[in-house]
Amino acid sequence: AKICVKNALISQIRKYKRHIRRLEKMKNAEYTAKNETVIDRTASRLDMKGLVEKAQDLMSEYEKTVFKEYISGKSAREISKSIGKSEKSVNNALYRVKVKIKGLSGE
Repeated sequence: AKICVKNALISQIRKYKRHIRRLEKMKNAEYTAKNETVIDRTASRLDMKGLVEKAQDLMSEYEKTVFKEYISGKSAREISKSIGKSEKSVNNALYRVKVKIKGLSGE
């Protein structure tokens, strides 16, 4: 009986250690996946930043003003009120800006 209990304890200890190793591997895999995701997002943002900078060279002053207001979180209606233009004019400017950015990105 003493040998059986001893072997059962050894088996439980081995099982516990395997479980711990699996958890550590999973943590490492999740950490790696999160880091890759952060790197991918950062690269994507940098690419987008470059596109926006290139597109701003092609924009008129009015389009630049509308775009800066838009990326700060304002709606077309709020932008139209703040710069004194019609909402339709602001929407048209936003459309032109989006087309210019898409044209540079190759979509």
